[in-house]
Amino acid sequence: MLGKAIILEQLTYYAFSKNNKASSVEWSINKSNGEIDILVKIVDAIKIIECKVNPNNSDLPKEYEKLLVNLERYSEKDKNGEFWFWIKPSPQNTKWLEDNGIRYEYVNPTERLPIILNGINPNNMKFVMNYQY
Repeated sequence: MLGKAIILEQLTYYAFSKNNKASSVEWSINKSNGEIDILVKIVDAIKIIECKVNPNNSDLPKEYEKLLVNLERYSEKDKNGEFWFWIKPSPQNTKWLEDNGIRYEYVNPTERLPIILNGINPNNMKFVMNYQY
């Protein structure tokens, strides 16, 4: 799964680094109490993105708490966090994310791509993500 995790982080980094609104995008920042997968700075705003291959094998409430702790380190008033997943969350996890107002994306070129990835050929994504259809 480590390979998929790195691909997902790099894909997310690429997507946000191509976004004209982002003033800077950083990948894999090591902090004293954990890693930040993707940090996006947009003028006076901060967005932290946590990338998980399989949300259904993760303790999402615990991961979200870590994300919130990382957000508190920044002084910007406008700050938020979100998850990016390789695999679609289960109905139970989807409900938890939506009930708690947590933004998330999952990258599946056969179903849909996040809006920020518009313009990327889904067939190329299938190859990179090793989907076999």
